[in-house]
Amino acid sequence: MAWMHFIMVGDKKKPYRCLSVRDKRHNIIEMGDCCKKLNKDKDQGAQLVFAAIALKYINADPSTGKYAKDPSTQEFPPVRWELGWLRLSQAGFKAIGELTQEEEKPHQFDVAMRNKESGIGYTYTRPSQKARFRQNDELLAEVMEEAKKFKDGAFLIKQLGEKVTALDMKAILSGNAAAGAGKAASKHVDNTDEL
Repeated sequence: MAWMHFIMVGDKKKPYRCLSVRDKRHNIIEMGDCCKKLNKDKDQGAQLVFAAIALKYINADPSTGKYAKDPSTQEFPPVRWELGWLRLSQAGFKAIGELTQEEEKPHQFDVAMRNKESGIGYTYTRPSQKARFRQNDELLAEVMEEAKKFKDGAFLIKQLGEKVTALDMKAILSGNAAAGAGKAASKHVDNTDEL
């Protein structure tokens, strides 16, 4: 997890790591230039975001996130999957946490994501009590082997915004990059819940 800003650079938003220093409760104890300039702009203000490795079931029903039995064989199809990553907003992280049951961790069950009707953000549901890939030892071993390449966390850290020096941040902020606060092109923050 990290605090980031989605800063307008030209006509695009780019993710940058926030330079403010925070305490354990996430309160700013030393405000960086990024927050001084951008925190009053809801589109570019600092956001707490999370990154996690995610397994996507390629052949699950896209409307429910579930698998249906084949009518002719009465068996579930074999699971087809791929590993990717998921960046969650603070609200998304909380929503998934609220799906967990007592003494359970979020990686133990499947989560289905669907775009909200408003087009901004996602709704999260729980299509199963136990993650489908964890119900088959052979499949679990395949997934865990593939996941080893992410073990050091380096890939996920890169997804939490570009790290720049205080001097570089001043240069980014001095251009028209930080002027997104009233621009028509900057109506809302890019949704940070993306796979």
